[in-house]
Amino acid sequence: MTYLVSQSGTVSLQATLSASSAGLSDMLHHPITCQSKLWLHENGSLECEHHKAEPDDPRTRACIDHTIALLLLEEAHRRFEDGSIALVR
Repeated sequence: MTYLVSQSGTVSLQATLSASSAGLSDMLHHPITCQSKLWLHENGSLECEHHKAEPDDPRTRACIDHTIALLLLEEAHRRFEDGSIALVR
């Protein structure tokens, strides 16, 4: 999995999700591709300062699914590093 890193050296989740969602829709602008603040609403819609995408938008769905996958991977890595879980061979 490729992560995009911000200028500060930290992983930029928004940039990573934006890159991974490219080509999923013909929309010219989607909140995940915007550099402004990003909001996820309880109904599953994503919103930036310029546009709101509904939860059934393919890029919105892909971004939410991808976010959950990234969070699970990060948590598994954290638990592996602190010894909470181990690899079974």
